[in-house]
Order: sequence, then structure tokens, then C-alpha cells
Amino acid sequence: MGTFKPLNTKVFTKTEPELSDEAIYWKKFTAPAILKDFGPIDYIDVNPNDPYHFAVTCSVRVQIFNPVTKAVYKSLTRFKETAYGGKFRHDGKLICAGGDEAEVKLFDVGSKNLLRIFKGHEGPVHRCFFCINNSQLFSCSDDKSAAVWDIASEKIVAQYRDHTDYVRAGAVSPVSADIVVSGSYDKKVMMFDTRTNEVALTLDHGAPVESVIFNKTGSIIISAGGTDICFWDALAGGKLLSRITPHHKTITCLAMASDGLRLLSGGLDKRVRVTDMTDLQPAHVLNYSSPILSIGIESNDKVLAVGMVDGLVSVSRKIEEDGKGKTPRIRYTLREWRKREQKLREFEPLQEADTTFTEKERQMMSNIDRYLRSYRYSKALDVAMAMYNTKRKAESVVTLVQELIRRKGLATALAGKDDHEIAKILKFFSKHIGNFEYMPTLIDATNTLIDIYGEEINDMPMALDACNNLLSTIHDEEQLTVKLLELQGAMEMLKIASDSHKLAPTSNDDSSVITEEFPSTL
Repeated sequence: MGTFKPLNTKVFTKTEPELSDEAIYWKKFTAPAILKDFGPIDYIDVNPNDPYHFAVTCSVRVQIFNPVTKAVYKSLTRFKETAYGGKFRHDGKLICAGGDEAEVKLFDVGSKNLLRIFKGHEGPVHRCFFCINNSQLFSCSDDKSAAVWDIASEKIVAQYRDHTDYVRAGAVSPVSADIVVSGSYDKKVMMFDTRTNEVALTLDHGAPVESVIFNKTGSIIISAGGTDICFWDALAGGKLLSRITPHHKTITCLAMASDGLRLLSGGLDKRVRVTDMTDLQPAHVLNYSSPILSIGIESNDKVLAVGMVDGLVSVSRKIEEDGKGKTPRIRYTLREWRKREQKLREFEPLQEADTTFTEKERQMMSNIDRYLRSYRYSKALDVAMAMYNTKRKAESVVTLVQELIRRKGLATALAGKDDHEIAKILKFFSKHIGNFEYMPTLIDATNTLIDIYGEEINDMPMALDACNNLLSTIHDEEQLTVKLLELQGAMEMLKIASDSHKLAPTSNDDSSVITEEFPSTL
């Protein structure tokens, strides 16, 4: 009597999607380092100057991190209540931040000294920015107003109270110190000209506005709220150029990247979407573990930091073509290297031969082998389906079906099932019958199942519904096969025409042949 061989689960090859140029570009970033803070990450801003420190505003402080070491470089803690919107000046030497104290505070980054306190708002200040002339500040507050401040005198230059709800988004023009934009929960985006102290444009976004930015040239205003991003032409009276919906949950933040060629948008759907600014088409998506509140990125993508609601900050750096951005390699002498290898051999744990399955999965596989050994094929199939339902590993079921077909026991395994069990098996067939590696096995299994139950399936509502779904899937596969055959025929016709064109002699070749066959009598 021969020895029993345990079932060896086949590992089927998985086809990987071809990487686009955009995906290759974002793979140039280092693996993200995760930082943890005490509360939701309200705002992240990256210093535009080397070494590109980034400021994280969270709870009652603004922390400035080194992007290489991920260590805290400076910590600004002169807040009694929650701080909001820490923003660097263009030279990176000063930083401003609002807060629940209804004030805007100005700090010196090098010394951490509090230089100015701007008082005049009557509600929390959520966003503040340096104007391009570096002598003025722009702030947005929950008192339904936006204000422009003179830094030297700490006085309000202009204050706008045209909104009817909280103003929690704003931006300053990158080309003019006189143009500022605010976004409010009243669904309006307003552009102000400080020279006239009047509203220059009023734009209806259609949803509470969470973020507003300018493009690189200052000619387009980009607003985000709800699940929409709107692009407005600031030079053509606020004409709506386009409206896109890249997220399926609320968009919370926007940022320009790649020197204005890409737009990043983060949302509560845990994704950062990349939009190509040349055609406003989706280009790439970055997935994160929690809903996203803030994005900070250097204008040339040197540093990318993403803040989330659970206090996590994901930090990545772009690896340059010359290797800059990589973690510096530790160099060892020959003696040090040999010592290091010896220690690694001493303390390196033994690798297990089978790392494909967890301990629970191995136990289930041993149960399948036990049932196969005792010819209890139906129980073996039940265990395999249970394993698929928990871990979604289709190869375990397909391998067992192949073994049952070899043993001529598939009909025994499928017989005696109730409506619910048949429906689960048919759903599995429907989901995986399109896989070219599973298809021959699942077609045989489907035929066997139909032979066993036949018209009895009409009296099983769940199985009948699953059977109809399988029929629809097979029909779709047939249609796809027909289209592929049509394409194959067209391609073969082109190939035949190309080959015949290559074989056909040119006019010069014809004349040479004629001359050889009928030489001149002269």
C-alpha cells in the first residue's frame, strides 16, 4: 500500500499591471516614515529652502521636523489653546500660526521667539499666510471675516466681512501682493483686492469650501469642498474652467507639486489623488491608513508629508537620479564586516520552509489532507471553502478541485449540498472562472455540478441567483473572446500584408531580372 502524499497547494502566477510613467515617478520616493502626534494633524507646510524642514501643526504646538532624521528641529509652544495653520515665510526664517485664541502669532524659526501677536479677530483663526511682499499677513477666521495685516505695525490693513459662515480656507496670489482669496462654509470663494478693499470675484463652489489655492502663475483659483474640485479662471471674471470629482468622500486639502504640473488632493477616503494640471486628468493615487487632513510638499517634490486624523504623519523624500535623498550607507572595514557577519549568523533565526500560510491555515490544510486520506471528499471541500471565505485564497480551492478530479471524487464532494452551500460554490466559480489559470478546472467543476443537480437548482432561490450570475459572467467572457478573435484576425491580416510588401520586388529589381533572362543581342 503506497504512502499518502499531502495536498500540495499550487502557487499560481499573478499578473502585475504594467507601471505607468506616473507610477514610476512616485516610486522614486523613499518608503514613508511614520511620526505620531497627540491629535489630528491640522496643517503641514514644507520650508521651500534646503534642507526642507516641515512644520506640523497639531494640538497646542507647531513642531518643525528635519526630513532626513525625522527628529524635531524646533517646537513652538506659545499657545494656550489649539493652534492652526502654521505657515513658513518664503525665506523660511519666520512662521505664522493661528489658533483658538483668535490671534495670529509670528515666530522666529531660529530662536523660537514670539515676535508679533495680531489681535482683531473675534473667533478662532484657522488659516494665515504671508503675502508675497513679506510685509503683510492674510488670515481667515471663524468670525466670518478675512483680514490683511501689516507686520511692522501689527495693524489691520483691510478686513472683509462678506462671508456668512466660517472662513476656513484661504490663499495669497503668487504674483501680486494685493490679491487674496478666501473660502467659506457658506459655499462661496471670494477674491479680494486690497487696493480697493472690495470683493473682486465671488465664486459659488456648491459645497462648504475646505481648501483654496492658486496655480503657479496665479491665473487659476482652485477650490475644494465636498467631493469636487473646481478650477476658476481669475483673469476671465471667475469663469468655471472645469469641475472634477476625484474622491468619493470629503476633500480636505490641496497642494501644488512638481513646480505646478501636478495637483495633490487629500480626503477622508484615505487617499491622495494626483491630477495632471495639463489636462486635469487623474494621474496617480497614493493610499494611506487613515483619513487625510493635510498635505505638505516642496514645490519640486523633494519632501512629501501627509497628516491624518489619528495623529499620524507620513513622510517621504524623493530619491534623485544622482542618489541624493537616500539614507547614507554605513561603510565598514573588512575586519568590522567579518565581525558583523559572524554576529548575524549567530543570532539569525532559522527560516521556516513554508511561509505561505499562517498557523491556522496550516491546521486547515492538515484537516483537508486528513479528510482526503479517509475519502471524505465533501468535508474536504467544506474546509477549503471555509478557508477561502476567511483568507480569500482561491488557489487552495482550485488545487483541491484538481485533486478531486484526479481521484474521480469531485461528484462525491459536490453531492448532498443544500441551497446555501451550492450558492457559495457557484459564487466562487463566477468570481474566478475568468482567470485563465483556473478556467479549465472550474469549467469541469461547473459541468459536474450541473450534472448532479440539474433542474433541482430551480427550487433553490439562492443557488438559482448565483447560477444566473455565473451565466452572465460566462456570457461576458464569450463576448470578450469574440472581440479578441476579431482583433487577432485584423492583426494577422496586417502582418500578411506587411510580409507580402517586403517580399514584393521593386521596379529596379524587376528590370535586373528581365535583363538577366533576356540579355541584349548587342
